[in-house]
Amino acid sequence: TYNTAGMYDVTLIVSNAAGMSESTQTSYIVVGDVPVAGFNSAVDGAGVDFTNTSTDADSYLWDFGDGETSTESDPSHTYVEDGPYTVSLTATNECGSVTVTDVVIIFADAPVAFFTANQTDGCVPFTVNFENLSSENSESFEWSFPGGDPSSSTD
Repeated sequence: TYNTAGMYDVTLIVSNAAGMSESTQTSYIVVGDVPVAGFNSAVDGAGVDFTNTSTDADSYLWDFGDGETSTESDPSHTYVEDGPYTVSLTATNECGSVTVTDVVIIFADAPVAFFTANQTDGCVPFTVNFENLSSENSESFEWSFPGGDPSSSTD
């Protein structure tokens, strides 16, 4: 029984009253191991380029988390909707399969900034209420009010 992957020599020695004989087969036994699965991803809008970093695998199965799959080594994939997706890669060889997962977050569309004001002209002291109507995929907000008080806000 070989418990560690590698290449092993085998030697046989036979003998009798007349003498001895030896035969060695170099790297005669080859013991494999399950593959090591891994990948990196580069997100660009709705598109993702996946780089397979697996070793000792003969085939691959990607599940992009949106119902689509691929058997390519280094696939690219385009998502239809924004959101987090759990991507899995199964690397397989004759000794077995190993699956790894990672989450990619897709923002296919850049946010759109838009706002309105309840009034845009008036007399001192002049108070204006602004309403943020930016797209729902906006994550942060930074207002600037030159000449106003306050002069900026992140609310």
